[in-house]
Amino acid sequence: MLRIPAMGFEFELNTDESEIYGFLSHGQPTRPPTWSIDVRCGAARLLSLECESEEDLSFRREEFEFVSGEGCHASISGLVIPVNSWHDLEGQRVSADSERSSPIMPHDPGELYYETHHWSLTSNQIEFGTRRKNVFPIRWKFMAEDDEDNMTEVEVEASIPLRSFRVGFENPDELSIPAAMQAARRIASEHELGEPSESFGRYVDIPLLENH
Repeated sequence: MLRIPAMGFEFELNTDESEIYGFLSHGQPTRPPTWSIDVRCGAARLLSLECESEEDLSFRREEFEFVSGEGCHASISGLVIPVNSWHDLEGQRVSADSERSSPIMPHDPGELYYETHHWSLTSNQIEFGTRRKNVFPIRWKFMAEDDEDNMTEVEVEASIPLRSFRVGFENPDELSIPAAMQAARRIASEHELGEPSESFGRYVDIPLLENH
């Protein structure tokens, strides 16, 4: 689920479309992998709030009717978690603030979308639980900030699969699937990796086989 307590909304997660993926740089082989979490949501439900007036409840119901069928999308990229293997994400905890240049890449901060709302993410607290094959339970809390500097707390609890690795090439002329596979083998075994494919002329995407 993805819950926005102050607004009294809770969105059901779409696990089939949510994912974790790792990023590696071909040009910087000693650079630690970075990680992204992409959460897709489906239907919403209205939560009951304590000490809520009839007027506030009526307003929330109107807002809920407006957003309930639209779902939501939350993502964060560039999380620096230095591990020797993707298995080692288990039990990791990371804090990240989009106001700093690290550990979130400045060009790719976290975002939350639902209906017409677009929020940036800050004060992220993320915990990876005990994995089951390629699926990790995730607990993620953050503050969402809109263009008018309004802040609201958001909570995510979900079991999300690690689906793939992306190897980036700064020079498109150097793009090479064998080189990308070599980079991916720094954090995954050969038998765990699926068929690679080129993406946008600068990346190679390599799926993680689900039975590992």
